[in-house]
Amino acid sequence: MNRILLAICGAAAALGGGCFLEEFRAPPVGAPLDACQGLDSNPLLPVSFSLEIMPILMRDEKMAGCSCHQPGSANTKGLEETELDPSSHGSLMRGGTKTRTDIVIPFDPCRSMLYLKLVSPPFGGRMPDSGPPYLSAAEAQLFHDWIAEGAFAN
Repeated sequence: MNRILLAICGAAAALGGGCFLEEFRAPPVGAPLDACQGLDSNPLLPVSFSLEIMPILMRDEKMAGCSCHQPGSANTKGLEETELDPSSHGSLMRGGTKTRTDIVIPFDPCRSMLYLKLVSPPFGGRMPDSGPPYLSAAEAQLFHDWIAEGAFAN
């Protein structure tokens, strides 16, 4: 499509006409998925599942949390649709009906569906589904680094 628009603009310019290509450009959608870097941003500072990741997972969805995947939550739409239960390390690592064990691939955040759904999903919507708000860049980096470090249950 962009090649066609460029050809049309080139022809219009050659004929002495103007071209307003800017109005035809697609809006920026972020870095391509293959731009993901799988390395821990700070290997000297380990990320704790229990102290840093779990509190974010347990937050209400209005605070960019995962409460719709939590058993006993007022809204369990996510849990019902996907069977993804992030209420413990073990249940999170088992994944849901759509993600299975691809939810968290230890040492590989760029292929881990949990991280990808938080920043740039390859399918479906970005999480939380009720967002915005979404996780801050620093919070998303915590998930990235936790997975890059091996996604341990510490």
